[in-house]
Amino acid sequence: MVLISSDNHNHIIYDDILSMTHSASMKGIQSISITEHISQFRNPRSEIKFRSVHSNGRMFDSFEEYLNEFSKLEEEHDEDQSPIRVRKGLEVDFSPVFEEQVSSFVNQKKWDILLVSVHELSNGEDVEDRKVLGDPNSSVNRWNDYINLEKRALESEFVPFDVLTHPIRLARSTPNVPDNFDDLLVDLAAVSKENGKALELNGNDIARDFTFVERIARACARSKCRISFGSDAHHPSEVGRGLEKARSLVEKYNLSVLPES
Repeated sequence: MVLISSDNHNHIIYDDILSMTHSASMKGIQSISITEHISQFRNPRSEIKFRSVHSNGRMFDSFEEYLNEFSKLEEEHDEDQSPIRVRKGLEVDFSPVFEEQVSSFVNQKKWDILLVSVHELSNGEDVEDRKVLGDPNSSVNRWNDYINLEKRALESEFVPFDVLTHPIRLARSTPNVPDNFDDLLVDLAAVSKENGKALELNGNDIARDFTFVERIARACARSKCRISFGSDAHHPSEVGRGLEKARSLVEKYNLSVLPES
């Protein structure tokens, strides 16, 4: 069994890249991916009506400015630390409404790793915005819509991505799930496998919604879908968050892990 040695989901809008990679190295992580939100780049942020964005944090004027951050790693090397691989990537929002616009921006460059996330429902609502759902069917409809959008993302070729990130994030706003929820997740994992993608065991979700993450792990086991671990860190202290629990799920369900290369 291949155990997790990579943290494939990290951001640098609040802390610099050196602090994030140093934290990973100190925690024994062998590979870290920096995957900034596509909405933290000035051009797409101004042209696309993303509903889910960070209201603060660093905005990058261009890919060149972002990629220059990685050159800092070559300038500073600590001989006392074991080498750590750093991959250049992005977290890319999927929505049928702005799929082509995002694609044309992201595909200007080749990336080591791309994550795709669904941050908004078909009606434009942020998946993390909690609302009072008066109709019991509302939760069912929201989950069906969310899972269907994720399947559309997995089947899309709008960007050459590797991982569908935080696949149960809707649990933040909609903790009540349909009776067939586990079957929906198995279907999602099957679509992921068919399209050569991995589903993420997200460290942020492990900390807040572990039972939901375990259900994703079980679904991946049933569908033979690969997983990827990502802490979803925005600060050095969060790098590797949830790693041990993710490793326990990999061992418990005999999961296949996304290769590092």
